[in-house]
Amino acid sequence: MSIGKLIASGLALSAISRRPGPSAAAQIFPNLVEGGKVDLTSHTSARFLWYGWSSPEPDFRWTASNEATVIFAVEKPVDLA
Repeated sequence: MSIGKLIASGLALSAISRRPGPSAAAQIFPNLVEGGKVDLTSHTSARFLWYGWSSPEPDFRWTASNEATVIFAVEKPVDLA
């Protein structure tokens, strides 16, 4: 399965984080440090936004579609189950 299909199906982060060695997700997705935030009103947030987003406005950012995706990697994945 391609990485695009994994991301589209919502499985990418969990599938990549289970690989051995250094996090492969950190090589593909921008890293979000623990406690970090993505300011959607900033142009710098674009690296965390994959598809479905409009340009930032002063106080918010609209979705431009029925779906919008945020992507990121974490340094130390934690099982949330």
